Formats: sequence, structure tokens, C-alpha cells
Amino acid sequence: FTCAAILMLARDGLLRLDDTLGAHLPWLPAAPGAVTLDQAMRNCGGLRDVLELARLGGADLATPVTEAELDGLIARQEGLSFAPGTRFLYSNTGFRLLGQVVERVSRQSLATFLERRIFGPLGMTRTRHTPDLSVPVPGLATGYLPDGAGGWRRAPHGFPLGGEGGLVSGVEDLALWARCLSLGTLQSELEGMIEETAPFANGAMNRYARGLEVENWRGV
Repeated sequence: FTCAAILMLARDGLLRLDDTLGAHLPWLPAAPGAVTLDQAMRNCGGLRDVLELARLGGADLATPVTEAELDGLIARQEGLSFAPGTRFLYSNTGFRLLGQVVERVSRQSLATFLERRIFGPLGMTRTRHTPDLSVPVPGLATGYLPDGAGGWRRAPHGFPLGGEGGLVSGVEDLALWARCLSLGTLQSELEGMIEETAPFANGAMNRYARGLEVENWRGV
């Protein structure tokens, strides 16, 4: 959905897929800032994963952290894991930064953009972006841990969530989304753009397209 938002803004003429992240987020260091939006969507930009960086610093997902602290981890990265476009490595950092680009370009929160441009028009009433996990969501199935006394407690999650996570939905709503992509309800070429693969610098194909992985299954 984060990638879909970027593609919709590109269709609106508000950004280009070959824009660098730094062009929209000038606080980024030179190396991460030189990664393009398209490379971030394809997880081939070499961006170091912010969740792994936090874990190396002793903070697991249950540790309360702030948006500023996560962005601070990214801002201290003067290098990349590899040269952009040369290999695949899933990166929550890339999707987090893409979400921030959506917010900067659209001048609204990612949650508001998704609701106004996708969820609302499609009738996806049980889908929303939940950046603050302390806010209850009616009907949400969530994780639990034993409380040590024979009962259960909700599994804690201390990280704020942006373009890299925090979306909750249900089977019916996801079926509406799949139908929208097949019929081109929101944007005629959106499905093709999301599923479009591109090669690495050495010519080998990256099976990860824009926000999803494309593979063959039983001949399909």
C-alpha cells in the first residue's frame, strides 16, 4: 500500500520514481539519500534496516522508542549494505522513508492519504493505518503472551509505525483491494506497475517488484 501511494503520487505528477529519497527528505545522509524511490520500493537500494539497527543497540520491538529516535538511527548511517541496484535485501528503512515521502509530498499523514485515496473509495471499512499501537482498534486480532499466572496479556510493541508497517485489515477488505487492482478501479495501470519487475545491475532479474514478490506457482 505504501508503494501504491507512491505510484499514485507519480501519476498525479507530484514526484518521479527515479527521484532520490534525499530530494524529498533532505535530512538524509548522502549515501541513503542517493537511493531512488524505485530502488527503495524494490528493496534493492542497500538501505540498512532500521529495526536491525535498533536491535543492535539493544532495543527489541517491545522497547518504547520515538519517531525521532528511529529517524536518528537512519540519519547516522553514512554507508549502505551494498551498491544500489546490485542485489535484494528487505529493508523496513526503505518503506519507512517512502511513507515519509508520501506525507511530505501529499501534505497529509500516510493514514489520511490511504483512507482518502484507497480505503474510502473502495469501501474498505475495516482497513486502516495504525501508527500508534497504544490506540485500540475495534475488532483487531492481536498477539498475546502468557502472563505467568495462567492468563494472558497483550503482546507489547513499542515501535511507532510508518510506511513500513502498521496496516491492519481483513480478508473481505483485501478481496476488495485485489478486485480493484484487477479491474483498474482507482488507476488503470496500478496493478501492472506494482507487479513490474526489473533486473539488477548485472542483468539478473529481481523477483521483488514494488512492494511484493512475483513468483510462479503451479504454472501460474
